[in-house]
Order: sequence, then C-alpha cells, then structure tokens
Amino acid sequence: LSGHLRDLGFDVKTFGNAGEMDHEQTVLLDRSERPGAAEAISEALGGVPVEVEPAPQLYLDATLILGADWRDVMERDRGDAAVSR
Repeated sequence: LSGHLRDLGFDVKTFGNAGEMDHEQTVLLDRSERPGAAEAISEALGGVPVEVEPAPQLYLDATLILGADWRDVMERDRGDAAVSR
C-alpha cells in the first residue's frame, strides 16, 4: 500500500505493523491538524474515516492504520483517485 500511496503523490515516511492487529476498520489518524492534509489522503483512499489524534512530535500529517477491510479500501480507490500535490 505504501507504493500505491506514493503513486498517488503522497510522501510515505515509514511503514510497519500496528501495536495491535485487531482493527476491524481502516482509519486515518490526523496527526498534525493541518487543514486538508488528512482529508486529502482519506479522499484518495475512497473516504477512509479520519480521527483527530494530534502528535506533533512525530512530524507527520497522518498515520494510516489498516483494518480487516483493507482489501475493500484498495478496491474503492482503484482508478478513480486523481490527486495533485
């Protein structure tokens, strides 16, 4: 998925496993509270839900946590996401 996000024009800093692997739904955590940043990623992924969890010390706009529905998320945005950066 990191390659897919890069193809859409997003700068993916790192990827790895979440501390817990029991997430039912994919969610995007807004880390910077910078207007529009997390929403642009959500829109590019077909409307992934966004939750605000500021963490300025991470120097990131968002953290994407994949849930059990990750395949559905990938299917929703195939071919219809045009994102400019």
